[in-house]
Amino acid sequence: MRYLRDLVADGYVGEVLSTSLVASGGGWGAVFPENGAYLLDRANGATMLTIPFGHTMSGLTMVLGDVEKITAVTATRHREVKDPQSGRVYRPDVADQVVFGGVLSSGAVASVHYRGGISRGTNFHWEINGTDGDLVVTGDTGHLQLGEFTIEGAHGSDAKLSRLTVPERYFHPALQELRGTPAYNIGAAYAQIRRDLTDGTSEIPDFAHAARHHRLLDRIERAAERA
Repeated sequence: MRYLRDLVADGYVGEVLSTSLVASGGGWGAVFPENGAYLLDRANGATMLTIPFGHTMSGLTMVLGDVEKITAVTATRHREVKDPQSGRVYRPDVADQVVFGGVLSSGAVASVHYRGGISRGTNFHWEINGTDGDLVVTGDTGHLQLGEFTIEGAHGSDAKLSRLTVPERYFHPALQELRGTPAYNIGAAYAQIRRDLTDGTSEIPDFAHAARHHRLLDRIERAAERA
């Protein structure tokens, strides 16, 4: 995400015109996750909107800027989910469809659609389209905070997309053995916290950042309720 943010900031795509993203939530589908009953109760706060959608919107705004205007639709399409171990049937009250549309502070138009479960087709596809180029991020999971993703891009006179390799400077050398695992992101975050504390920097998101992000998620939920 930091590399993608820098590509956009450095003008790789020119002025960003729009961005579109479609992804699968992994959970919140027809298959009941092991020990996952708490994910089906909205009161617990562990929903598709707050977890995979929430992490991805954090990445999207980090790369492209804040959200100004919001429209949204949410729906629960899997009305009954059966626990294959116990046979118990649950009736979720959390959304397994989240559709967000909006305008970013830059004026770029954004659309995001999260579906519960796993698709046989696309599980993560994010495009950023600009006046002078395009960037495409793909992966096999909608959990942007956990998965492995690739970046392709084309700009200027390029006729087609090419794979863009993330430069080594974006990775922490002491965590080499964790590369490609979910633990890497956590380790890198802890390492940056240490650097912030010792060097007086503030690279890691703080509580104010988190509160601002959750206000965005709340705005999306409220927009869906009004739709």
